[in-house]
Order: sequence, then structure tokens, then C-alpha cells
Amino acid sequence: MVNFKRVIFLLICISVAGCATVINSQKQKINITTICNKNYIPAYCVAQTENHQMEFLTPGAISVDRSSSPIRIMCESSISESYGAWIKPYPSVAFFANWGAGGVSGMALDAINNSMWQYQSNVTIEIPWCPSKGKS
Repeated sequence: MVNFKRVIFLLICISVAGCATVINSQKQKINITTICNKNYIPAYCVAQTENHQMEFLTPGAISVDRSSSPIRIMCESSISESYGAWIKPYPSVAFFANWGAGGVSGMALDAINNSMWQYQSNVTIEIPWCPSKGKS
């Protein structure tokens, strides 16, 4: 006799294996702003990933491939010379959903194709050496 509860449970586990690969796209959008004394300051920036370099203006957004490597952002504005920040990746919630669903093979797939990683969606870079009264 077939135990339908077990069959349904196994089908669910198999269907969510590779959860982050299915849920997360290979690319991620990151919104970036630069501020000085809580005021938004336009800046020219360069984002350096493992394989690419992108130029953009803040406030703005970049689209990056998911990776286990951090992204380096370097900016210049009218009130400050070169400054920047690192955006570090962290494991996504979808990656850990594989563990709960019993999809160890899915976790391995997500790790191999970098779908397990994500970056902050919104990054604010505070300009160092800000004048006491920021320009807006």
C-alpha cells in the first residue's frame, strides 16, 4: 500500500531542492546613495566586481551577478575626493530553506552557481570628511 503522505512530502522536498536557484535570479539590483550630514549628495562612482567594472551616478542602481566576492565602490563628489565602501555578500534566506526542506543537493547546487549569495538591496555611503554643514 502506498503511503500518500510520504509521497507528497517527497515531492515537496524534490520540488524545492535548489530553492535559491529557482527563487533568486542570477543578477541582483543594488540601489546606492551617497550622503553627507544626512543630505543626499550626487556622486560619480565606480563599482568593481570580480569580473566587471561599472560607472554610475548616485543616487543610482547597479545590476550585479550574485557572487561570494565583495563589491568595491569608489566615489567622488563636489565636496569630497575619493571615498568608498565594500558591499559584502551574505547567504540568502532561500538558500537555508533548502535545509528545512531536506534539499541538501539543492544547497550544493545553490553554492556552486552562487545563487546562495545576496547583497544588501539598498546601500548608503556616508561621505567621510564632510563639512560641518552639508550641501544639498
